[in-house]
Amino acid sequence: NPKSEIYIDQSAIYPSIEKVLEIIHECGGVAFLAHLYVYSESVAENLDNIVEKYDLDGIETYYTLFSHEQIEYLKEYK
Repeated sequence: NPKSEIYIDQSAIYPSIEKVLEIIHECGGVAFLAHLYVYSESVAENLDNIVEKYDLDGIETYYTLFSHEQIEYLKEYK
């Protein structure tokens, strides 16, 4: 919680998304964008840009908090 008096912002030491994806693939893993509607509306709204920019292997389509319409959209997404 950034508003907490004991909060320490460590985001500067986090690897970039590109680096994380590189590590996942080097280890033989697959990288999926998970529960995108849970993060924020901007993630879903920018899905085309995200897919273009990052070397993802897939997008999670079914999640308990997704609406039927969201699931259908992701099933048809290409």
